[in-house]
Amino acid sequence: MAIDLNSPQYEHIPVNSLGKSDILLAENSGRLDYCKVTDISTAKPGKHGSAKFIIKAQNVLNGKGYEVSYVSGTKIVKVKLKRSEYLIVDIFGEEVFTQSTSDDSGDAPIFLKSQFPADDIAQLEDAFMNKESDEVTCILTSAPGLLMIESIRKGGKLLERNK
Repeated sequence: MAIDLNSPQYEHIPVNSLGKSDILLAENSGRLDYCKVTDISTAKPGKHGSAKFIIKAQNVLNGKGYEVSYVSGTKIVKVKLKRSEYLIVDIFGEEVFTQSTSDDSGDAPIFLKSQFPADDIAQLEDAFMNKESDEVTCILTSAPGLLMIESIRKGGKLLERNK
């Protein structure tokens, strides 16, 4: 996945401005992964050094944990996520048919199941298949090359997520 780090969806911030639950781009073996910050701690400066920030994060796609340290003031890439709400119209084969509820454009994108993490699509399918007469809506969080289900509602009630 080619990522344009100058895109408006990415913000270059000092590491000390990062917060828990923020999504950042972390380098792993030469590629960039989307990771959710789970913990931030600091190490006091040594006699000849600067304070260090230790960031623990989890890959949002595969759940793998990361721990990296940065010198105070180092710039990192924080992801500005886009959130959109969709009504689930149908799930058929490998496609998820939706209708936007966030705007009046009548936007009705079709998503592929393979675009979502496996746990997310399993929960969405379960809610849709057992919907009875209730509407199923979801809030999708996206960035270039990333699509996650943030929440699922059935009949207006927020469903418990398995995360």
